[in-house]
Amino acid sequence: MVASSGWGDGAYPSVWGVDAAGQAVQLVVDFCLLVHAVTREVNVAWAGGGFDLGVPGVRITTEPGRFSFWRGQIPGRLVLTAPYDAVAELTLRTEKGEIACASDTEASEVDATTTAYPLLGKPGPGWTLTATVDLGPEYS
Repeated sequence: MVASSGWGDGAYPSVWGVDAAGQAVQLVVDFCLLVHAVTREVNVAWAGGGFDLGVPGVRITTEPGRFSFWRGQIPGRLVLTAPYDAVAELTLRTEKGEIACASDTEASEVDATTTAYPLLGKPGPGWTLTATVDLGPEYS
């Protein structure tokens, strides 16, 4: 059976309903219309070695830039370690409010749960991180 939901990737939870004899009598497809993601925006200040969002399993650290004889100047990185989709977006701002790093820039995936973003400058006092974190599904 093929049906269009009108949006989405086409992969939805589905189960067959059976009668007392075990014969399939219905197909139930959950198009995820009654569930939505619960998110919250978190603002945290620079804490020396990274940022604590207060979300289990999420760690945000920074790595300083360095100079390589062969590659020249290598920029610093903001490193996000989190379960899949736990952090929807993030923006790091300097003490002057300038964007030093944002999740809409080109990132490099370190492994399945770790992503590194280019970092402009070295974090210090007055730097703040704003992140949208996923708190899980909520059913209507």
